Amino acid sequence: ITNRADSSSPAVKRWSTQQPNEPQQSKSPNSPVLSDGLGLSHIWMVANRAEMVAELSQNGDKVHFELYFQTTALPPETSLLPQRAGIVSLSPRWEVLGLDDSGIARKSLVMNLEKALPDANVQMYGKDAAEVEEFERAALERADVIILDQNIDVDGQELYGSTILTKLRKRGYRGFACVRSGNSAQADKELSLKSGAQWHVGKEVPIPEMIRQLRREYDAFMLNQENESRLG
Repeated sequence: ITNRADSSSPAVKRWSTQQPNEPQQSKSPNSPVLSDGLGLSHIWMVANRAEMVAELSQNGDKVHFELYFQTTALPPETSLLPQRAGIVSLSPRWEVLGLDDSGIARKSLVMNLEKALPDANVQMYGKDAAEVEEFERAALERADVIILDQNIDVDGQELYGSTILTKLRKRGYRGFACVRSGNSAQADKELSLKSGAQWHVGKEVPIPEMIRQLRREYDAFMLNQENESRLG
């Protein structure tokens, strides 16, 4: 990514995730806290966890951000659930709904989910408070799978995916639920499960890998549903 440098700001100091994670303090007293190296620190942690390399540099009046990573070609995946005797989908057409306040995250989730699950109807919500309410209604009406961001900031309100999920469970949602969070401590995972999620996944997990894991977790969920149905 290349952007034009702000001529009123000092030149960008070359930075790379291959260097130690040292704070990049701004010399400007008016610089926002989030611009004082916190974003670069988060990028450093995610890139190193995902075995990627990120670099930031300035050349003249242009600022460059580069990301390097290795990829592996895999066969196309055409079903959320591997074919297995005795297991059937909950509906003729998968309904996968997501709630996230980040526009970039919503677009990335839609793109990757539609690519991996071509038979699914994928919809994302979270642009504003009205979309949060719309997500809740849609989840109760038709969702097979819901993916909720844990920390949601819309219209000045701070909402939590785990709280929304608890409400949906009380109102009768019986499908698969996943909470996606930037925090993956044991306490965070326990909160997600206590709220009614089958799975908690950290945002450090790349979305394509998250979808592969989702297939496995959903498979286990369906097996459990089938066993409970037989025993019941």
